Amino acid sequence: MEPQPSSSSDSGLCTAYVCTPGEAPVRLEGLPAALPEVAVSILWVDVQADADPSEAFAALSSLAPTLSLEDVVDLLERDELAKTHDRAEEFRNASFVGFDLQPGPTIDRGPGSLVVQMVETLVGSRLLVSCWQRSRLLHGLDEATDGEPILHEDVVRDACRTWTSQDCETAADLASAVVAGLLVRSRRCVAELEHGLQRWEQHYHSASRERVAVDQADTRDLKVLLSTVNEIRRRLSAFENARLMLRPDEHRFRNAVAAPLETRVDDLMDSGLKRCGVLLEGIRASMELVSMDRVAFQGYMAEQRAQRDQVFQGRLEKVTALLLVPTLIAGIFGANTALPGGGTWAGFDAMLVSMVVTSVAVYVFLVARRWTRAVPERTPG
Repeated sequence: MEPQPSSSSDSGLCTAYVCTPGEAPVRLEGLPAALPEVAVSILWVDVQADADPSEAFAALSSLAPTLSLEDVVDLLERDELAKTHDRAEEFRNASFVGFDLQPGPTIDRGPGSLVVQMVETLVGSRLLVSCWQRSRLLHGLDEATDGEPILHEDVVRDACRTWTSQDCETAADLASAVVAGLLVRSRRCVAELEHGLQRWEQHYHSASRERVAVDQADTRDLKVLLSTVNEIRRRLSAFENARLMLRPDEHRFRNAVAAPLETRVDDLMDSGLKRCGVLLEGIRASMELVSMDRVAFQGYMAEQRAQRDQVFQGRLEKVTALLLVPTLIAGIFGANTALPGGGTWAGFDAMLVSMVVTSVAVYVFLVARRWTRAVPERTPG
């Protein structure tokens, strides 16, 4: 019978499973005082994230005498990035990462909150100790909060199934099964982000037909999406770099015998990093499109302002031709008594004729100049 994984609401310090090759893992009622009597069986101890380090150390000391309190403290403390290094005499300390997405207010165009789940393990020959540390919720570009562990039940359940289906035999194989379960969920997270970019593109192109300006929310959605994918890629790369620090002939975990499972972990890792790279290229292309649209919009606005200025200038010229020039003529006639016909109707008639002629002449001149401006000059060739 397949064991049911514990939830975060369990009151116990930790949960234990006995895993025998070829059989489904069996969940124990409590933590045993020693390793299984069957030599080929291994013990999986899953410690809760809020466990007291001293109590956890006391519980594990009989199972792994070589572990120190420092090892247990490091197990319970959340790591920023994945790591792999040796501890004690037979244990390898390895941490790895999984991701999930929580819906946000802009899920129709962009992602919600990225949930980062670190899992730390101590992998021995017949003992696997794991801890689902408190998750990290990344909201938008710069806000982050702590949360409860996630993906625990699903990954533990999948690891128990993988133990049987992949012919696992060692604690290292079981640790690889846990890693594979986390990477599968990370792949789903990347797929959701890919769909998020597609939704953003559909929204942007459909809205572009109905508007001229570039919405600031469009740019922010892309920045959040870019930040989210970069964070996933950064943490996956750290996990892969920890693997590259080992010797070429060395397994990620000691004593691993399930070669197909090791290959699956490597394939999932390579696929995740490649998809993140392709997704980042798509996001950057969309950001370039938004930038080009913004430049085009600024050019459109500058053209509109130039047209408005030209219309205003034309109106001002007409006012000058029809009002100011005749007023100037009238002022000249009224102020200068030395002009011919002064004080007679003949002088008044001459003033009217001058006003009409000069107004028409100025108006024709302005219209001709505007026409010259409107027709671009032809260059030879």
